[in-house]
Amino acid sequence: MTSHGVLHNKQFLWLWIGSTVSLVGTSGAHIAYPLLVLTLSGSPVFAGWVAFAVLLPAILLQVPAGLVADHSNRRHVMLGCQAVGALGAALVTIGVYYNVSFLLAVLLMVAFVEGSLSVVFTVAQVAAIRDVVSEEQRASAFGWYETQQPSSRLVGRAIGSALFGVTHWLPFAVNFASYVGTLGTLLLLRPSRFEPRRQSGRPDANSTWVNVSRGFRWVWSIPFVRDAALIVGALNAVFQVVILVVIVAGHDANWPSWMVGMVLASTGVGGILGGLVAPRLNRRFPPRLVFAAGTACWALFLLMFATTTNAGVVALAWTGVGAVGAVTNVAVSVYLVEAVPDAVFGQAVGGVAMLNTMAVPLGPIVGGYLIDAWGTRATGWLLFCATLAVAIFANRRLRANRGGGHGLALVSGDQLDPDDMNRQQSAVR
Repeated sequence: MTSHGVLHNKQFLWLWIGSTVSLVGTSGAHIAYPLLVLTLSGSPVFAGWVAFAVLLPAILLQVPAGLVADHSNRRHVMLGCQAVGALGAALVTIGVYYNVSFLLAVLLMVAFVEGSLSVVFTVAQVAAIRDVVSEEQRASAFGWYETQQPSSRLVGRAIGSALFGVTHWLPFAVNFASYVGTLGTLLLLRPSRFEPRRQSGRPDANSTWVNVSRGFRWVWSIPFVRDAALIVGALNAVFQVVILVVIVAGHDANWPSWMVGMVLASTGVGGILGGLVAPRLNRRFPPRLVFAAGTACWALFLLMFATTTNAGVVALAWTGVGAVGAVTNVAVSVYLVEAVPDAVFGQAVGGVAMLNTMAVPLGPIVGGYLIDAWGTRATGWLLFCATLAVAIFANRRLRANRGGGHGLALVSGDQLDPDDMNRQQSAVR
């Protein structure tokens, strides 16, 4: 079934449109949070804590969200997330409009709630795609889903920052409108399509944690995948600090808010470009070489970032970071597909996702304190040094593990029983 065919599936189309509208709105609000905190308090530390509140649920709620999606009507779950999100967005909008005295506390609370809802909604949405498309349409449907993420964040960040420059409450009002719009599209979906599938035995949370543990064991047994996941996890935390540095540096340099948003949105452009060249690169070169070269490129782009405050150069560097991320993601995915049996592939993907994101919430907090103590320029150089050290470590580690095989012998045969594969998603970026 072609991509054109899946777009004639009205149930999928309403689901995709609704989730795209929601993601654009929340991406705009998430860029406005730190901009508003810096405007109100001038504190990069508090801006880091707000970013931490948004990112923390991605670590805490992936497994519980999977349980909810597996054992509940996914349409009802998504409707509930959008309804609660609309209330939170309305609360922030009203608080900003009237400049209430406890606004910073409201922002921190709503940021955590919104981050939590985003995790639950995303997992339910991925499961819901299977409910509304045929088996022949799945490849096209998930392809459209993958294009939704970088493009929606790109548009959302650009719009949110531009609206913040018009008036501070506007991006949050647009976020509220996006929640309401998504509620409307979800109400057009047929409820009966989203009932949980019957499973043998009673739902057991312990079995889900066993699956997660099994995924970790598989990832740990494959040297390249294990090392790549840990390296990317460390660099993802670094990139969260970069985002905060860009926001604070732009604020200090009196950049227009739309310029800050466009600079940060450039990583989405890079992701799209990287996705176009990744298949060719990964056909010509082995995954280890692609990944090792990617870490070196990341260090080069962080050097560009550290040496200037010119918005154009920073945007170019951030575009490169996004492009390299797309290429290295494909390299690791190709290797994982070849190394892991189908029966445990979903669990291994979940293990990689959790390793990739475990340190991410710490990035904004550490970054806030570093910027507060040393300033953006010194922090930028520190980030380059950290990335260079990771790149050197990665190249040495990958060379040391070359020829070590997949490490599959470390996994016993009783772990190969087929299970329903849980698809888990991560937050930032």
